[in-house]
Amino acid sequence: MSSCFRRPAFALGLFVTFLCVGFTSAGASSFVVRSGTVAPTALDPNITYLVEPSGQCAVPFASAFTAADFAAADAGPAAWSVPAYSAWGANLWCDPLTNWISTGTNYPSRSALYSVPFNVPLPDPCCIQYATIDFCWMADDILGDPAANGPNPLGVYLNGVGLPIAGGNYATATRVIVDITTLLKCGDNRLYIYDRDLGCAVAGANFSATINYTECVTPTHPTSWGSIRAMYR
Repeated sequence: MSSCFRRPAFALGLFVTFLCVGFTSAGASSFVVRSGTVAPTALDPNITYLVEPSGQCAVPFASAFTAADFAAADAGPAAWSVPAYSAWGANLWCDPLTNWISTGTNYPSRSALYSVPFNVPLPDPCCIQYATIDFCWMADDILGDPAANGPNPLGVYLNGVGLPIAGGNYATATRVIVDITTLLKCGDNRLYIYDRDLGCAVAGANFSATINYTECVTPTHPTSWGSIRAMYR
């Protein structure tokens, strides 16, 4: 679109000019980040994890996640894409292309912080006008620590910042949409999912995250009155 205003006719009034400023159109884009990008049973090359270090089931991480914890999850071993355990929902209604993931092929009963890299294909620096994450999941047992039982109540983090996503269950999918405009970056990003074991039986997560974003509307190079006048001297 463009915005113009009329300037008086120059010189002998033989013509009328307009001074215009153009604006690029903002384009909306979206892509999906999902668990189990390979068919089970196999290592998922796109997802790594940090397991709760005590070696005991149903134990939360001892303190709130730090940059060191997120970095350890980034550098951790690859997660396993696994078939649904007998009690789990087989598929997400929001995204049938996902698979369950776990820290082992036998669904070890351990709390884990999963790390998932993804890229926003925009040159840096850039300007994102608006962005959301449409997050849908099942988890055994839940995402995040339950109330008063652990220092990490949130179950999803974007670039190390917690999002108001937690809870859920392993039988049916839960869906939440969150504004991430101030958190999404051009280029490389990281999504973290904290799967909290509670029952000392099995553990795993199944999720789909649709990232929707719109680039800012930015002005193009304006046509100056001086350059127009010079054309007609």
